[in-house]
Amino acid sequence: MARAIVRSSVLALADRSEARRVRIQWDCDGLNLLIGIRDDGAGELSAHDDSIRPIVERVTALDGAIAVSSTPGWGSSVDIRLPLDPPAEPEPLPEFSQLSMRERDVLRLLASGARNAEIAEELLISVNTVKFHVSNLLRKVGARNRAELIASSR
Repeated sequence: MARAIVRSSVLALADRSEARRVRIQWDCDGLNLLIGIRDDGAGELSAHDDSIRPIVERVTALDGAIAVSSTPGWGSSVDIRLPLDPPAEPEPLPEFSQLSMRERDVLRLLASGARNAEIAEELLISVNTVKFHVSNLLRKVGARNRAELIASSR
């Protein structure tokens, strides 16, 4: 992912100015990957340019930080910090201790990707009973949909 971000940044610098040279510096501070990209172009790039916006979104999605600075006539600089650890998982939904054994079985099969008919066949119950259990699971866990319910079980 970092190489794709650097590649996009270099292309943004090259497209935006008359850069003859681009310098890329990689470093690590133990917690973050530090990337510095600098050109010798016109120095007109800003974080609000359309060519940089997708890069900012990608870095932000990874819980990183990006800074763009330019000096007219001297070039532009893009500094990126990406955490080495992936973003923290969202807080889990409430404890599953209040679930019945059958609801846990249904949830386990849901999380494996099984459809209602497959769950019914596996547990030897009707499809309507599976729907009833899924409805109870959504209510008990506080999930809005099946995807959120499955995500909370992991």
